[in-house]
Amino acid sequence: MKITLILLMLSVTLVFSAEFPKDKLPAHIILEQETGERPDWHPTSSDKYIFLDKPGGKPFEKTISTGEVRSILPPDCNNCRLWRIYYLKNGDYLMTIGPSRDSATIHIVDKDLDKPAWNTGVIAHEGVAVSRHTWQLAWTNGPDIHYGEIAYGNDGVPTLEIIRVILNVDELKVRDQNIPGEGAGATQYLHYHEPQNWRPPQDRELIFSRYGTSITGKYSAEVWTWNMDTDEIKNISNRHAYYDEPEGVFPDGQHTLVECDMYLPVSQHAQILDLYMMPLDSTGNRMVRLTYFGDYKMPNSDITYKANQGVISEDGKYMLFGEGRSNTNDQPGTGYGIYLFDFEAAGINVNPGVGVDTSKIDPVRSNSLPEGH
Repeated sequence: MKITLILLMLSVTLVFSAEFPKDKLPAHIILEQETGERPDWHPTSSDKYIFLDKPGGKPFEKTISTGEVRSILPPDCNNCRLWRIYYLKNGDYLMTIGPSRDSATIHIVDKDLDKPAWNTGVIAHEGVAVSRHTWQLAWTNGPDIHYGEIAYGNDGVPTLEIIRVILNVDELKVRDQNIPGEGAGATQYLHYHEPQNWRPPQDRELIFSRYGTSITGKYSAEVWTWNMDTDEIKNISNRHAYYDEPEGVFPDGQHTLVECDMYLPVSQHAQILDLYMMPLDSTGNRMVRLTYFGDYKMPNSDITYKANQGVISEDGKYMLFGEGRSNTNDQPGTGYGIYLFDFEAAGINVNPGVGVDTSKIDPVRSNSLPEGH
């Protein structure tokens, strides 16, 4: 009865449902959850994940093998609006809660859901880079990316410590002047950037997005890293004609997912995107296309499907991602259902606990980008 009530609550609160034609899905991609967005894998299991029902909505946790969905709404939070949710390495949750996505504050929620969420008071515009192996966090207020570490006291109450600014937009633009390939003839960056992930397995590098205007005059994004030991910053994508926004990172630390507009019609403001696998080697070569949602339009419409919000399981075997829409005014990242991508079923060799071996990928089907392009 409890599961039935949870599922009923989920169906009532949701307004966005998957519509991508199922007969266009390859065998290695299935519709895992018909409604929902922004999934995050459990840190030690590829059988469990959390997700939001809609922008500013409610949080849920799903066990794939049983299909059980349960609410993970914190106590005393019935009227809360949630924008992002993540697992912490101990199984607790990090949630951003507030009236809008630009004014939401970081909250820590006990996995037992037996006490109210602890509000750090720290506003996080967009997402939070949450380490899966340490207590490190990174978030942005727009022009600055901040760093902090979660600490639990003897009473089990969390605190956020060692808070500091690690990257500033104006400082980055000054540093660009001494980085080959940046400046004239490259992406002209805006006054905004966003942390995405900590690079495994050491989690000593932050993967972040820098947004701007590409050399084709379109809204674009580049993949960058910041090394917390050396303070070095590096452009990882170096593809100034494309939109490359990093998403989930592979557990081997050698590849990241990116939302990208390569091979798709010219788009404005990241409207038509698919998910690709990008080596974190600063070449921008050997891009591997994983999804083909952008090849299809909705029935009797000019609106195109897109794939977004991709995350990789800790064993590197699976990807969860969302179905999106182009040319709409929905909240950025709005999802219309959650899909499961099986790398082994796709013919991509998997090294358990390490990541994927891309040497066996069919370059014709994957639209792998040859070196030098």
